[in-house]
Amino acid sequence: MKTIFKKALITLMFLLSSVAVAAADYCINVENFITLVGKGFSPPDRGVCNEFQGGVEGTSYWAKGEACGSQDGIRVLFTLFVQGIYDREALRFFLDRKTLKGNGRYCVIEGGLFTPSCTSVSVEEAPCRTGTGR
Repeated sequence: MKTIFKKALITLMFLLSSVAVAAADYCINVENFITLVGKGFSPPDRGVCNEFQGGVEGTSYWAKGEACGSQDGIRVLFTLFVQGIYDREALRFFLDRKTLKGNGRYCVIEGGLFTPSCTSVSVEEAPCRTGTGR
């Protein structure tokens, strides 16, 4: 009886730890200026797309879009829209799976002084701070 109980307990602990890992946030630093926080997000496998929902760390801005793993498994391509009170922005960039760095484009769609306007950006995976973002 004790053996069955131990196996059940170990299985339960394993399942709960898997759920906790799956629910972790994923953060991306853009130009050392802002950090995007994907709530419960993890980078997709090759050839698969995952929804990205979250926000910009320390603001009321939200971010939504998707990330797709390249067919060769080398990169993840992100296409995100960011919405604030007065402006809308779009980001499209890739992250290299080995270096966890990449580059892409950032565009202000509405609300900026010179809209629409786009610029090149560098990005990298970043540690998430507890309780930040939307």
